[in-house]
Amino acid sequence: MNEQVELSYKWTTINGQPVYAPSEIVDHLSERRKRPSLVIQQGRPVAIGISLSRPTGSELQAQGYFLLAEIGKPSQMPPENFPQTAEEIAAVVLRVTALVGRRDVYVALSCPTVVAFMIASLIGSTRHFRILHYENGKYTALPDYKPSRFKESLKKPS
Repeated sequence: MNEQVELSYKWTTINGQPVYAPSEIVDHLSERRKRPSLVIQQGRPVAIGISLSRPTGSELQAQGYFLLAEIGKPSQMPPENFPQTAEEIAAVVLRVTALVGRRDVYVALSCPTVVAFMIASLIGSTRHFRILHYENGKYTALPDYKPSRFKESLKKPS
């Protein structure tokens, strides 16, 4: 992997949310430049951190994830701002994940549960994500779930 790309992170603001990502991605998203030619190491999982309650990026990187973006920054947020914040984050997540094609994308959610639920409902079934759970100082991928299996189970009579 091009270490220069991996280590050249910078901040920008997209849809009102601060985003910390490789320079190439930030430039692409904020200036609508041509798709970046990121080379992501084979076998290295790709992750996005949503950091409204606590930072996620450095821990994801320490665990071997390629940090595609860290969105938001820890702060106290009034509940009336939850819907707009969720909309802004969902838009950024979809724009950033479009850059990696069909690869699995892991998401670490460090935010109020209500905001996480809103983000998930906004993204809906546009893309499948793997969820990371933080416990005892590290992230663990939760077992994969299948939205299609769930939808099928609803069709069966009880």
